[in-house]
Amino acid sequence: MIIQRLFTATLGALIVVAGLFALTAISPAAAAAPEAEVRADDRAAVASCLDLVAQASKRYFEALNKAQAEGDEEPKAEKIDPAEWMRHAGERAAIDETNCIGVVSTPCQETHEGRSNAGSADCIRRELAVWDERLNKSYKRWIDACGEANVCAARRKFARAWLAARDARCALPWIEMQGTMANPLTSSCMLDATARQAIWLDGDAQ
Repeated sequence: MIIQRLFTATLGALIVVAGLFALTAISPAAAAAPEAEVRADDRAAVASCLDLVAQASKRYFEALNKAQAEGDEEPKAEKIDPAEWMRHAGERAAIDETNCIGVVSTPCQETHEGRSNAGSADCIRRELAVWDERLNKSYKRWIDACGEANVCAARRKFARAWLAARDARCALPWIEMQGTMANPLTSSCMLDATARQAIWLDGDAQ
């Protein structure tokens, strides 16, 4: 166990020096199954979904700004009851980038091949490959734009901490269940965590 930890720490240090963030290559959770290749149509599906979200978000804020200009401001949290607040939260959630998570894997899982545990995991890994690719590109832009040395160091420290937390969280199904369901659950965990981080990094890197 000590040797494994030293190896992991050394590998992490090499990645920082090289300025890379090859998530699936160093992830213990992802290593439980073969890495999927990024398909062009899968990449296009995720990009198209995110573009639709961006357009809807733009329309939402344009309408909100118009309403505010006309004196019909959106109710503030402290002035409305919980039910009304949830209604507005639901409207905002409808144009959230995280709604694009599953745009590839969910239809795939509805096919005959995707209904088994192994097939479901393969579908999820297909989409995971796309989000992992987006995450790596956003991370590079994020690091390239960090500027001062202390900022760069802080960002790399955060990235390593996030990676460790993701892998520890997504290793739980294998530890707790040790069955065939652990495979798709692990892949699903990896997809959700990676996609959310990619979305956050993409916004922060711009």
